Amino acid sequence: MRSDPELLTHTMNQRSAADPAQSAWVAANAGSGKTRVLVDRVTRLLLMGTRPSGILCLTFTKAAAAEMQLRLTDRLGKWTMLNDAELKAELFELLGRPVTESDMDAARRLFARTLESPGGLRLQTVHAFCEALLKRFPVEAQVPPGFAVADEAVTADLFETARRRVLGDGLSDADFRPVIDFFAARVDDGRFADLLKALLGRRRDLALLLEAHDGAAGAISALYAQLELPPDATRDLSIRLHIDAMRLADLRRAAAALCGGSVTDRKIGQPLADWLAAGLPVEQFEDVWFAGFFTGEGKPRARMATKTAIAAAADCADILAEEQARLIALQQELNKLTVAEATAMLLRLGEQLLKTYAKLKTAQGLLDYDDLILRTRDLLVEPSQVPWVMFKLDRGIDHILVDEAQDTSPDQWSVVAALAEEFFSGTGARDDIPRRTIFAVGDVKQSIYSFQGARPQAFLDTYNDFRRRAEAVDQRLAQIPLEMSFRSAPAVLQLVDAVFAEDAAKPGVVGEKPLHHKASRSDAAGRIELWPPFRPDPKAQSEPWEAPLDYVGQKDPRKRLAEEIAAQIRRWMDDEELLPGLGRHVQPGDVMILVRRRNVFFEAMVQALKTAGVPVAGADRMKLAEQIAVLDLLALGGFCLLPEDDLTLATVLKGPLFNFSEEDLFDLCWNRQQPRVWHELRRRAEERPLWRAASDELHRWLARADLVTPFTLYAELLGAGDGRRRLVARLGPQANEPIDEFIAATLAYERENAPSLQGFLSWFPRHAGEVKRDLDQGRNEVRVLTVHGAKGLEAPIVILPDTCDLPQDQGGGGLLWGEAPTPGMRTPGPAAARAVPQLYWPMRKDNDTAVTAGLRGKRHDEQMEEYRRLLYVALTRARDRLYVCGYLGVRNAEKGPPQGSWYDLVAAGFDHLPSVQSIALPWGDEARRYETNPDSRSEAKPAVAATEIFIAPDWLRQPAPPEPTPPRPLSPSQPSRPDPAPLSPTTAKNQDGLKRGRLVHRLLQTLPDLPDAERAAAAARFLAHPGHALDPAAQAILLKEVMALLGDPQFAALFRPGARTEAPLAGRIGNRTVVGQVDRLLIDHDTVLVVDYKTNRPPPSAVTEVDPAYLDQMALYRGLLAQVFPNRRIEAALVWTHTAHLMPLPNDLLDQRLAAFTAT
Repeated sequence: MRSDPELLTHTMNQRSAADPAQSAWVAANAGSGKTRVLVDRVTRLLLMGTRPSGILCLTFTKAAAAEMQLRLTDRLGKWTMLNDAELKAELFELLGRPVTESDMDAARRLFARTLESPGGLRLQTVHAFCEALLKRFPVEAQVPPGFAVADEAVTADLFETARRRVLGDGLSDADFRPVIDFFAARVDDGRFADLLKALLGRRRDLALLLEAHDGAAGAISALYAQLELPPDATRDLSIRLHIDAMRLADLRRAAAALCGGSVTDRKIGQPLADWLAAGLPVEQFEDVWFAGFFTGEGKPRARMATKTAIAAAADCADILAEEQARLIALQQELNKLTVAEATAMLLRLGEQLLKTYAKLKTAQGLLDYDDLILRTRDLLVEPSQVPWVMFKLDRGIDHILVDEAQDTSPDQWSVVAALAEEFFSGTGARDDIPRRTIFAVGDVKQSIYSFQGARPQAFLDTYNDFRRRAEAVDQRLAQIPLEMSFRSAPAVLQLVDAVFAEDAAKPGVVGEKPLHHKASRSDAAGRIELWPPFRPDPKAQSEPWEAPLDYVGQKDPRKRLAEEIAAQIRRWMDDEELLPGLGRHVQPGDVMILVRRRNVFFEAMVQALKTAGVPVAGADRMKLAEQIAVLDLLALGGFCLLPEDDLTLATVLKGPLFNFSEEDLFDLCWNRQQPRVWHELRRRAEERPLWRAASDELHRWLARADLVTPFTLYAELLGAGDGRRRLVARLGPQANEPIDEFIAATLAYERENAPSLQGFLSWFPRHAGEVKRDLDQGRNEVRVLTVHGAKGLEAPIVILPDTCDLPQDQGGGGLLWGEAPTPGMRTPGPAAARAVPQLYWPMRKDNDTAVTAGLRGKRHDEQMEEYRRLLYVALTRARDRLYVCGYLGVRNAEKGPPQGSWYDLVAAGFDHLPSVQSIALPWGDEARRYETNPDSRSEAKPAVAATEIFIAPDWLRQPAPPEPTPPRPLSPSQPSRPDPAPLSPTTAKNQDGLKRGRLVHRLLQTLPDLPDAERAAAAARFLAHPGHALDPAAQAILLKEVMALLGDPQFAALFRPGARTEAPLAGRIGNRTVVGQVDRLLIDHDTVLVVDYKTNRPPPSAVTEVDPAYLDQMALYRGLLAQVFPNRRIEAALVWTHTAHLMPLPNDLLDQRLAAFTAT
């Protein structure tokens, strides 16, 4: 690594950010080492003596928390093994100051200290922290103790159940029935489902809105006030008031003039004249009057009268213009009423949905993810609870670190702010720490999770909030930039700077300060290319819908682009293209293809890579219910429920489990005698071996399905039934993952429900959801994933093929959300967390008011800003090479990529790069290329072979051989012969004996740890405890017996502190493995003494009366010890606690027992 001022500045900034003595707010460019800073800061906090449990590090994802935990554990573990010089060098690099001996001692102890700390390091997501906190304070937070967290699938299922209940009950509710009728008359099933899905996605905002106004009625009143409408306003009343104010005489003259004018005049004027002559019918007003004064698109007509009409009535144009202006105002008022009525109905529906949804959660003891955040926030600010909760937390949290702070939502920030409420009050409630700190690291340019509630402004607002609080107590909140990239080559970073230097690309990404990335790898070879977009065939017709992949023609630009990208990667592999930055040839795992969304191109890209023979990891997200292997398993389950379903049976037979051909199925079904295919298959099974095998197996599963749970059924099918092998043989190794997830789903179903196959098949489609696949696992395969999925990842080569479309309006069912700050709400954190959401539903854009039009425009601007931030994230994933390309639809084939699209922005950035070359592409087009350090070369290392398909050996499918005898290690305390019967507790004598035995056993466990002079007094105090119910005489007798036993000359050394207690033993006696544990063991220079206690057993009067099982046990112990200490005398004894009697066992007797045992 080079040494220059920029690198030195960055290193100093990293050390300053990791300084545990100050609070810090870090703005980190992509690839600038923010994870390292986090790990460094946690490490330095530990080095300065902070309790591990006193550090709370909140991450955005579980993967990020796991990565930090791994990095930290690796570092601390490594420190325990480094020599002094190496450890001193690492500590100096971390601390930036001379290293003391105490620093080194502390560093070596950190690993054990961290592992042994109660609770350990708290590196977790915000939701995980909130869940743990609520489970710690369920009563205070008013949540069910032992609650479970409802994931997205469970939440959707609960909301669907709530929908059915609300609509079902509402049909018989006279007050609610108009709400149902309203939606039934205006919204079809598909749009209604989208509307409710959008409402579910913003249920937090809806709940806050209803809570702020004490329910739907209050929210509706506030809505009318916001729209400046009287509470009793109606559409009919507004129209009547408008009619009452009409200049009827003038309008009749103007209408007559129009009727005598041109054809156009008559077309407008005749309906107006007829309506005026008909007595001004209110019900016809909108159809007639608006059609006359507005165009078909709803815009005011530019000219209401021609010269002919004006010649007939000179003031005709003025009269009509005045009326048109009044109609424009009326239209706005009617739009307000439409918005108000539709929103009011939606609020009433939403209120009932949320109430029912809340009841369902309570009944099942569930909290959803929003509940975790909001309940925690309320817990931390509730005046009656906060002193107690904060007192407990004050003793647990001294330092808070927030990762990916730009993606933290306002509500999550309010939780952090509440936790840090006392951080800037001197030393808070803690006197044993120098200063408590808050640390956040993020990058507003990478805030791309608005759909999860993240807002870039919240990052800045929270900084300002904490800065003011710190300054109020003369503390400092350092604002530290990290601008140097350790990831990307200069070519990539120069393009990024050039793209976002353009005014069109700045909004949402660049603030007042121009974007400038510094490359740590300044001498690295880098390459960026801009390929011309693929255009559709000129003869192609515009389709109103997006065809599925199977119907995309060969000339479709999406398919052609996917094929050319796959071919290019194949050429890199075949030609052994060199990657100078890595000093080796290009491998499939070096390539990452990023798209904005999973669409037809996404599927075409994966398919093209497979066709080209390029190893590909598949999709980053998998919809489990759409996987072919899963569909085949579901079909088999459906057959087991209803074998008479011919279509389901045909699906099963043609699938991978039975591999019927078209001819096999046709021959079975055509001209059959039985009405059902299943009965025909049973009847004709002997005609073909394939039919016989299918018939027998299906009959077996049909019978089995009635007797076992879904998990057992499918586990047997996939395992012993050879189903997995058949599915993988037909579908490929990629079928294993959905099969595993399917089996996991059967277990998840059975944990929450009474198991039945019918119940599982009904439950599965609603809970299957998407499976997130971790593609950053070091597999040598091309990764195809969305930019959101690539957050935090990088690759030597990045290809951006989805660049020519602007983002579609994420309308959320047509809902428009605003917000109004409410200072009275006691909620810490950014202003957005203190705002009351405001809901508007215009139903259509034509119904927009000034308010909704403004919100619609604001939403569009915010979507475009995030669209540009997404481009920043995509560009900065590249390490060495970046390829930008795209495809055009029919509408843009001639004009090219839309203005403001990714392709357009990158092309503008290319215009500002020096020495851009034109190169010929293999398919005949020309691309633009820019390179830095193209002559930087290093000797290529041998390429790692691509992932090969694993072929299971034959033994994997064979029954396992018999286990050797015995199948598990032999325990001497549980030998082959049975133990003697214990004393019966039913007689008074035996009850006393059992109590004496337990007391003796306890004394023999504890007294050896005491000095000899203190044993008698301690034993007397113990025996005198009232709970033992011993009279003084019994106490004295028992004390005398125990002390005599402890003083036995032969075994007295056993009851000294140097002896081992509960000592484990393990080894082999003959061909048997023996594992056991002895009560007392003493290893001396020439002798080994071993004793085992026997409690609740009848004591024998002589050795000859000892049960053979006990003799075998001690013989095995003695045999194991003799192997370890062959030159020492091994002495063994039993202690009968019933009588506090120690019985030595003769060595010759034990030798005989051992010989007899090993001979069997």
